[in-house]
Amino acid sequence: MLDRVDVHLAVAPVKKRDLARRTRGLFLEHSEAVARVERARAAQHERGGPRNARLSAAELERFAPLPAAARRQLLDAVESLGLSARGYHRAWRLGRTLADLDGVADMTLAHVDEALAFRLGDGLTKP
Repeated sequence: MLDRVDVHLAVAPVKKRDLARRTRGLFLEHSEAVARVERARAAQHERGGPRNARLSAAELERFAPLPAAARRQLLDAVESLGLSARGYHRAWRLGRTLADLDGVADMTLAHVDEALAFRLGDGLTKP
């Protein structure tokens, strides 16, 4: 079941007092995050293919090419972490999304590493 979830992330519960407060800083932080996501979605649209989450394996090759080191890292994760074929492609898609969120055209090894970290989550040894 966890193989079907792209991001595994432990999040601390929000304190009641923080829910009651609406500070200017929190609003600005939220606005910047929304703008970042909007820019990432626009980048996906400009590539002319489906959104990252909908890319097929063939479309990944076309719209989200991997540098050699990043491809090796993903293949190593299949072997060393027991990542399934589904997990391999989902981590690849997530790496593309992370690159979009960073505002860069080309994925890097760092994006794949971050995607694998999100897929594995805190305290999980296998996806």
